[in-house]
Amino acid sequence: MTQALAASLDLHARADDQTWLCGRTVVHKLVFALDAPAACLAAVFAELSRVGGELHSMTLHPTRGGAFEAVVRVTRIGAGEAAVMLDRLARLPDVRSAALEHVLIT
Repeated sequence: MTQALAASLDLHARADDQTWLCGRTVVHKLVFALDAPAACLAAVFAELSRVGGELHSMTLHPTRGGAFEAVVRVTRIGAGEAAVMLDRLARLPDVRSAALEHVLIT
């Protein structure tokens, strides 16, 4: 397969993906293990404001050893923006770990 043909097929596939997603909601689920939730969750709101996303839901659960698990669900941003948001938040000093999932809601 030539490089031009491969590139053309790739562009067509991306366009089909966008058509398929039209009218559907993608929820980006960010999961954090935190030592100090107040500062970290304030940073989540700041990042959400920066990217122009919408908070779908948020939960905070205490875990063993004084840590917390925060689950933040965000809509109205793209997968790339969600990944950048997660990366920026994962660098905070009180974040032990961070993970990202994408959930499609029809």
